Amino acid sequence: MANRLAFGISGRGVARKLMASRLLACRLMASRLLACRLLAATLLAALMAAALAFSLSGVSAFAEAAGADAAAAGAGAADTGGQASPRVVDDAGLFTDAERAALETDIAAIAQDFAFDIVVLAVDGTGGARPVDFADDYFDYNGYGYGEGRDGVLFLIAMSSRDWYLSTSGYGIYAFTDYGIRRIEDQIVPYLSQERYYDGFQEFLNTARGYLEAARGGDPVDAPGARGAAGAQGDRGSRGPRGAFDPASVAVAAAASVVLGLIVAGGFAFSMRTARPQRQANAYIAQDSFRLTERSDIYLYRTVTKTRINTESSTGGGSSTHMGSSGRTHGGGGGKF
Repeated sequence: MANRLAFGISGRGVARKLMASRLLACRLMASRLLACRLLAATLLAALMAAALAFSLSGVSAFAEAAGADAAAAGAGAADTGGQASPRVVDDAGLFTDAERAALETDIAAIAQDFAFDIVVLAVDGTGGARPVDFADDYFDYNGYGYGEGRDGVLFLIAMSSRDWYLSTSGYGIYAFTDYGIRRIEDQIVPYLSQERYYDGFQEFLNTARGYLEAARGGDPVDAPGARGAAGAQGDRGSRGPRGAFDPASVAVAAAASVVLGLIVAGGFAFSMRTARPQRQANAYIAQDSFRLTERSDIYLYRTVTKTRINTESSTGGGSSTHMGSSGRTHGGGGGKF
């Protein structure tokens, strides 16, 4: 009888210890669950704050871009004294009146859409000047270009020397990279060599529109693997491509919101730690109640990682620049046709 009573008391003690350990584990799980819920709620609030900051930044950037476009359009007109300088200058007599009018219409449409100047210049010769100097000076001293950055591009062909040159200014340095100009050469020069001048310049205007679209999206046509024409955005460099949001301000606002949310959630979670986790699992089970009778390692699957070796030759991206006689910075490139 005494043995049975002792066994009963011992069994009750073990049961109480087991119940206590399970209760401790349940409390710990409950506190962690509550902390997780608080963390999720706070992170949701942080994300909503970040979204609000992004929206406000977008509205500000949109208003800034719209104001800059209006100012650029006004400055472009002021640069020519209120008179629109001809955008198609055919001193070599290459185009018919209808072809000249068609080119001017397309150039005007691009200027309307992008606040960007395009000039087509065909001359008999450059008077002994280098094509690069002739093109840069013609652009600068005839008042071409939109805004303070004088955003634009001039396409020159000189018939006597069979030279062509593309001079870029302001935002044109960003949109028309060295790599992009080489691609234009591959597309346009065959037309010039075949004396299909109108078709060549029409193709150039179509290509220029595509380049400006890509640049406005923050991804100018550039060499494979290049990071963009950093440092060559002209006077628009402080605010990125036209109409784009400022990524720096958005990133700062989002990071601040998330960090604030984590701090608040961490404080809640720390204050809810009424139970302390144990380093060993046996603190949560009754002694000698678990016995491992068999152990084995089972191979389930394997992961194979393959890395492609790039065999293509890569060149540096961006635009090389130089100074014209007017003191303004230009980019560009050219050759023979």
